[in-house]
Formats: sequence, C-alpha cells, structure tokens
Amino acid sequence: MKLNIKNKKLIPGREFLLFLFFFFVSCSLWLMMTLNKYYETEIKIPLRVKKFPDELYAVSTSDEQITVKLRDRGTTLFNYTMQTFLPITVEYKDFSKQNGRLTLSTGAIKKQIAGQFATSTEIISLSPDSIIYYTQESTKKYPIEITGEISSAVQYEIGEIKITPDSVWVFGPQSATATMNFIYTEAINKAELRDSLTLNVKLQSREGVKYNPEKVNIKIPVTPYTEKSFEKNIKGVGFPSNYTLKAFPSKAKVIFNVNTTQIDSIQANDFSIGIMYGDIYGNKSDRVKLTLLKHPEGARNIRIVPNEVEYLIEHQ
Repeated sequence: MKLNIKNKKLIPGREFLLFLFFFFVSCSLWLMMTLNKYYETEIKIPLRVKKFPDELYAVSTSDEQITVKLRDRGTTLFNYTMQTFLPITVEYKDFSKQNGRLTLSTGAIKKQIAGQFATSTEIISLSPDSIIYYTQESTKKYPIEITGEISSAVQYEIGEIKITPDSVWVFGPQSATATMNFIYTEAINKAELRDSLTLNVKLQSREGVKYNPEKVNIKIPVTPYTEKSFEKNIKGVGFPSNYTLKAFPSKAKVIFNVNTTQIDSIQANDFSIGIMYGDIYGNKSDRVKLTLLKHPEGARNIRIVPNEVEYLIEHQ
C-alpha cells in the first residue's frame, strides 16, 4: 500500500516540547553560573598627548594605546567587550625627561583608566609600563629602497619604477639612526604583471624611529613589447686599405624586441652589423661570426640571423 503524506503536518509531541523547555532552562542556569565566576581579560584604550612642543617629534613605542588587564565577574567583563572606551588624555608637562627621551609612568594615568570601569573591577596591570616618546635628536632624509620581487608576464616589460616621495624624513635618537642608509618598503611581491600598477606601500617599521610620511606611492609601468626586424648590409671593420671583404650572404637580419611605445622611434639606421678584422686574422675556417656594431637603447633581446657567414678576402 502506498501512502501519500506530502500534505500532512508533523506536530511535535508533548514530551519533545517539555524536553526543549528543560534544556533551555538548564543552559540558562549554566550560563548564569559561568558568567558569575571571576575571569581575566585584556582591553585596549587609546592614548592622546596634548600640548606637545613643535620642536619635538613624538615617536610612540606603544602605538599610542594602553593595554589594560582586568579581573571581574564574567558578566561585567562581557559588558566591557560591547563598550567603547574614551581615550586617555595626558599633557606634555606630565612626562619626565631623561636620556633624550620622555617617559610617562602609567601609574599617573591609572586613575583616568579606573574611572571607566565598575568599582568591582580590579586593574591587574597596565602595559607597556611606560610610554616613551623620542625627542628630535636626529632629523634627516633617507632614500627609499623597494623590497620584494616584481616580474612581468611573457611579452610584457616593466619600465622605470617611480617612488613618490623618493625619500622621507626620519625622526629619532642618534642611537637608532646611526646605522641607517636606506628606508625599506614592506615587501612587494607581484608576478606575471600585464598592466601597470599604482600602490600605496607602508615603510618597514624600525624600533625607536618614525617616518614622515609613513607610506609612499609606487608606480610600476607595464607595457607589452613586440618583435621587429631590419635587414642590414654586412660591412668589414678594421681591415687594411688594400683588403676587400666579401661576405656570403652580404646581408643579415637584425631581430629584436621593442616596447610598443617605442616601436616607431627605432629605425634601421640605428643598427649596424659587420665582421671584425681581428676575428678572421689567423682564422682557418671559411666562416666567421657577425658582430653587432651599433644598436639603440630601446632594443631588447637582439639576434642576428644568420649569426655567421662565409667570407672571402681579396687583396688589391
């Protein structure tokens, strides 16, 4: 017998509904008991410095924020994760000055931090234990160097890469900048490029120093190239005046790759091929390799076809 149950509604049994009720009650009790226990967690609060003198440049080793480790009941700590904390504000006069740096003990701002928490919350620790700003002991421009690997796809060429700006100001103590010659970018790894790229790249961080600006603009021009050829006469170079060179064949092709933006600017007169007298002097073979005597800067992967010919020297 075949039963058709497509239109029948399945109604949960009373026992199943009762099970769900007690299950949710149990989960709620477990969650309440769990959150009522004491836990530890960390939160980050921004730091702002006011009235900093113009002649000094701040270099924060703490990324301008305080990490606060707290202890309280789970319910209270959970509420903190949903809360936005106000920045801690300090003034330049609150710093102590020693050995060319400015130090602010986090104990001086603990009261400001504590005011944003419940009275039951215990502040276990603050880190870092001091906020350090370096004075403007060393201010100098350093050139930028690109790091990483950049390559183009087949039949494409990478042009001159431009960095803007090509150098940046570096602020920090002499001890941190004494060994510096360049400022390096973060690694740029781009392969098989077929189109030009413009990137906004960060500079590699270095402890104790700060850059202005902290990023540079890098333009990577990529253009396709094509193959082109010219047929050129073979001429002798360095032969005595009473010797005449005859080459067989008397012409050869110069084949090269050129960027499509330069293809019209390169002409046949930009190339010259020939046979050097020094290459055949004492040569016992009747064949000699051809020499590329002249070529334009924009030509790439230059080949001479054929690359060697038979020759005959006639004495007059």
